[in-house]
Amino acid sequence: MTAPLKSRRLAKILGVVLMLASLGFIGVLVWSNRDAVLDFRPSLGGVMLLVAGAVIYGTAGILLAVAWRILLRWSGEDEVCWHESRRIYARTQIAKYIPGNVMQLVGRHVVGRQAGWSHVGLVLSSVIEMLLLLAVASVVAIVGMALTGIEVGLVKAPVLLALIAGLLAGAYFAMRLMPRLLVKKWPEVSNRLNSRKLTGLWLIGLLYLAFFIVGGLVLLIVCDVVLEAPVDLGYWPAIFSLFAVGWTAGVITPGAPSGLGIREAVLVVGLSPIASPADAVLIAALLRLLTVSGDVLFFTVCAPRLRGSSKQSKRGGFERQL
Repeated sequence: MTAPLKSRRLAKILGVVLMLASLGFIGVLVWSNRDAVLDFRPSLGGVMLLVAGAVIYGTAGILLAVAWRILLRWSGEDEVCWHESRRIYARTQIAKYIPGNVMQLVGRHVVGRQAGWSHVGLVLSSVIEMLLLLAVASVVAIVGMALTGIEVGLVKAPVLLALIAGLLAGAYFAMRLMPRLLVKKWPEVSNRLNSRKLTGLWLIGLLYLAFFIVGGLVLLIVCDVVLEAPVDLGYWPAIFSLFAVGWTAGVITPGAPSGLGIREAVLVVGLSPIASPADAVLIAALLRLLTVSGDVLFFTVCAPRLRGSSKQSKRGGFERQL
């Protein structure tokens, strides 16, 4: 067994262990606060807000699908139809709930190849998608902490804001250096990157920013319903920051399907300033319920083939996909 394969296997094992430990942590909290959790009875208005939250999160899938189509075209795939890319994204995004946390990317690549798109374009779009999502999530997290006045150890708000400039500058120079680093091993990828303008990624970054704002808004709705009172306006940036941190922790943990357990653990710890352990557990559980419901709604509405898009689906046996 080669060293890289051993490293990947070890990382996946550690990710699964971390997921199980997080689920155990949440389970202990649920059990110790079971009476408060079981006694939760939202009002009719609260139920309507939760339903609205699920619908709002479902629309966030459209933001990601639009960003993916733009990213595909930026990566050199000029023949990308909106109906086709939307359908592929919706049908494969639901695969993130399969253990491994990468099946949505694998499925997207397989079906994209069936649709006639190139291997290079699909790989490039997937890599840059994850890098941009993580970069934008980091910016949201840092800005949220800085605006709320949260200190991380001895790091003050101005230092946190300075980190944003460092992240953006690092991302810019990384994209500039990437073609040179890849030219020997992946010359075609290097050539495509050399011919791309980085300014074309700004719109994609803004769409990802909108996604995290929507996610933070849904978390805010859940907090209001569970706590039965609006969250103080001054703490709103921390809520958006917390959603971004939880999303990031879930994504970078190998083996955790859609960050299961990881995101909930982050939320429970992060909500401690405004919620009791019982309320924090309930908020984390309800947010998971709403995000899953939103993903299912996005899949149900956007995955089916629309009339008039059959011409694009004929290429490469598109109808034989997932």
